[in-house]
Amino acid sequence: MAIIPDNNLPIFLQKYTVAITDGAVSWALLSANPSNTPQARVWSFQLNGTLSYTTRDAYVIEYNLDNVETGGYVISFEGQPIGSLILSNKAYVVNQKNLTFTYEDTRTQKRIRLYLDATLCPPIKKGKTKPFLLNFYLDDAATSTQTYTIYHTLERKKDF
Repeated sequence: MAIIPDNNLPIFLQKYTVAITDGAVSWALLSANPSNTPQARVWSFQLNGTLSYTTRDAYVIEYNLDNVETGGYVISFEGQPIGSLILSNKAYVVNQKNLTFTYEDTRTQKRIRLYLDATLCPPIKKGKTKPFLLNFYLDDAATSTQTYTIYHTLERKKDF
């Protein structure tokens, strides 16, 4: 039986926050998952919430990773985003033409900013909101030779 090496395990980030201009976030998932390429991960972004009327050119979505503990794993991205936006039961393709991605990693803060083109889908009427689900993917820029520690924690609940 083969043991999956630490540099090919999925990484699920926790302790981050997500905010969106002219909208609200219900839930978000952010993970780096093994792909079909040996020892190469793909970052998976999943975001659910509501979008509101906007006069801006883009909805700005910001992930704050300041409190994320990575166990020494360096968060890095490469390539272009590809995915889908579902808004009011209609699907739209998301790619580098309508989703701009930036990542800022300084000593004081780590931020992912997404700029989702507001003209991608029909405008939302003033005073109204529409539910959305955004899924997109980016390659992990880390190399398979990087080493880091994976934290394993279990919490026992007395109710079980």
